[in-house]
Amino acid sequence: MPKKKESSEKLIEGMALSARYLEPMGYLTIWFSVLESKLDDAIGGFLKINSVANDILTSQFTSFRIKLDMLTTLVIELGKESDEKRNLLGILDSMRKVNASRNAHIHGIWYAPAKHDGYGESPPAFKLSTWAKGELKYTATFTNPQSISFIAWHAYLLSEVLPSAIKYCPRMKAQQRAWQSRHALRSQNNSTNQGRKRKAPSRRHAP
Repeated sequence: MPKKKESSEKLIEGMALSARYLEPMGYLTIWFSVLESKLDDAIGGFLKINSVANDILTSQFTSFRIKLDMLTTLVIELGKESDEKRNLLGILDSMRKVNASRNAHIHGIWYAPAKHDGYGESPPAFKLSTWAKGELKYTATFTNPQSISFIAWHAYLLSEVLPSAIKYCPRMKAQQRAWQSRHALRSQNNSTNQGRKRKAPSRRHAP
């Protein structure tokens, strides 16, 4: 049986949480900010607008999710069907998942047992989130430094592949897409009108 030993692992001041969490959380914060910066550039790149106009546009949206929703919609509506478009949409979906994982680790309060298990091993920490939309809910996210490092590294990789995916995604002109939408709407209205049976109003004559 392993002999119990006292751990001299440094804890974060004010928390019973190992200082080993600080470095991966730092990388997650920094690399996610890089990813968001690349997302801003991707919106301008897809719309083919200059950097000043893009800064004005993207500064209006403080949420990563809203920016991601906007770019996804642009790609779906204006991107020509191709392998490049499907690849880009896959990258954007991965960004959505990384954002969810990042939020699960950033927002809320961290907890960890004050002591190790007696064998020098740190138990998993967990972060508690609270939701109050109609009813009160608590969500616990269990994690360790390695898991946080994986999320951070994933964010970094996505920031590296997004620019080229945007560059090589073929797109149609906005005017062409608008024409297609209007044409489809007119065709739908014409089909609906032709399918209706119009009956002339009956007139009753007094005897």
